[in-house]
Amino acid sequence: MGGARVRVATGARRRQRNLGERDARVVRDSHGEVLYFEGTLQDITIRKLAEEERRRAHQAAEAANTAKSEFLANMSHEIRTPMNGIIGMTETDA
Repeated sequence: MGGARVRVATGARRRQRNLGERDARVVRDSHGEVLYFEGTLQDITIRKLAEEERRRAHQAAEAANTAKSEFLANMSHEIRTPMNGIIGMTETDA
């Protein structure tokens, strides 16, 4: 029987949960009875915290980019509107 990758949460009563990833397989005897499980467990808490921090930074960058785009669009409009008037006035004088 092959191994299975499973995410598990440990320390459920603690404020911060530790996340783990394990590779495990069941070892059976010749009659198919479970003898024991063997495998490894790797703590992935730090990786999950880094992923969450990256997600937050990405959201903040997107918000900043949106604010910049809106600002530039407004400034472009604010500059263009009086300039159109000035250009129109100079064309009528010519």
